[in-house]
Amino acid sequence: MNYKALAIAFMAIAFSSCIRISFKTPPVSGDSTQNQQSVRVNSKYLISCDGIGEVKLYDTYQDLVNRYGANALTVHENNVSGNYSVIWEGQATEMTIVWKEKQEPFKNISYLKINSDFSSYQTRTGLRLGANRDDMQKANGDLSVTFKNFNDENNPGEITSFNHGSIEQSDNCIGGVIDLTAKRNIDVKELAAFNKEKTISTAHRLMDRMDITLTEISVGKSVN
Repeated sequence: MNYKALAIAFMAIAFSSCIRISFKTPPVSGDSTQNQQSVRVNSKYLISCDGIGEVKLYDTYQDLVNRYGANALTVHENNVSGNYSVIWEGQATEMTIVWKEKQEPFKNISYLKINSDFSSYQTRTGLRLGANRDDMQKANGDLSVTFKNFNDENNPGEITSFNHGSIEQSDNCIGGVIDLTAKRNIDVKELAAFNKEKTISTAHRLMDRMDITLTEISVGKSVN
């Protein structure tokens, strides 16, 4: 038996294996799918482009009555946004349903929104009511959120963009409203300049001296 030939063959196989291992493709550090945060959310509390929790954008008023009973819904008179109903009022699953129709029967949902402090709903990236600046940016893949200035005449604090972050990548139909809850150590001139800006980023330098909170989340609402 030619032991020298066998030894050479064995070394060739081992070397070949090393080559294959050493050239294994490494992960790409900037891959957006790696940076996108995702949390497990019970479908009963999930905010997505389908709807909020168990209410879907394609539901009619009668669909909701058939599933949950007439007592689950409270119909309100016309307001600026249009006719709306509140479902499960006073509960952690409470939400507002704004209808496209001006009168009954209500068959088409314009948009859904939540704004109660005790809400249990959240997006698949972890965005929920009560989120502060850091929470919002974390849910957005550590990217900033842009919103209308707090002194906007029509829709103060309305979110205008998630700047291609995780929230936009996951559900590009989600909107919201941010409120200013406190500010500190801001010079009068700085504040005057800030107030002249039409839109604000959560990465704005003055945000370090302001406390902001997400007070409304909507699905299907157009930014005006």
